[in-house]
Amino acid sequence: MVLAVTTHQPPNGAAPGWHPDPSGRFEFRYWNGERWTADVSLHGQRFIDQLELLAAASVADPSRPVGRSAAVTSFVVALSSFAVAWVPFLFVLGAIGAITACTFGVLSLSRIRRGSATGRNLAVWGVVISVLAAGLCVVGGVFTVAVVREVSRYFDPGKYQTSVGTCSNNDGFVTLDATILNQEATYRDYTVYVRYMAGAKVVDSDSVTVRRVAPLTKGTIHSTTFVDRALTDVTCTITDVEGVSP
Repeated sequence: MVLAVTTHQPPNGAAPGWHPDPSGRFEFRYWNGERWTADVSLHGQRFIDQLELLAAASVADPSRPVGRSAAVTSFVVALSSFAVAWVPFLFVLGAIGAITACTFGVLSLSRIRRGSATGRNLAVWGVVISVLAAGLCVVGGVFTVAVVREVSRYFDPGKYQTSVGTCSNNDGFVTLDATILNQEATYRDYTVYVRYMAGAKVVDSDSVTVRRVAPLTKGTIHSTTFVDRALTDVTCTITDVEGVSP
């Protein structure tokens, strides 16, 4: 068997047969009429030129598709982007991934049309899912705005005014009734922190959630606790007001 692998210049007008080795490593090399082969001869002994075989194996065949790596990348990145596109804040990564996946998908389809790549189905799905992920990023953006707004309201409840109505101690059962006035132009939710004091000593504390207080309207604060019956000088104090935890 004669292996045709070498790329040296052919002998001028030579018929198939043994000719001086153009590489200089052997005495003779076989010319098959089209190209030099790995079949060589030295001192009357025939050999297979392993270096030529290795060189031939390292040369890519331009007629063979190079693979489907771009299509696989498009599909995998598109799925990952779709998974996080709706998540607040992470939608940015989803958008970047969707653009990347679509780019790889279109590039892969272009190579497939030229016959230099495979994986058409993966590339098509990569493009389709990346487009869906891009649309889902809009939802993620809306969720992000909502989360930012709620967090902002938690740390900044806006303008308000609290007023303690009554703080009664009935045989150790202490009741606080108070109000909070929403001085903003939108509905507000509040977390009101109450402290029960006996002189300079804190005997208990509580937090009360007041929801959906309309603009320029008062919300009701009601808190109760049990203290030692011997304590008769218990006072009720509103120590802080925050928004409601998102």
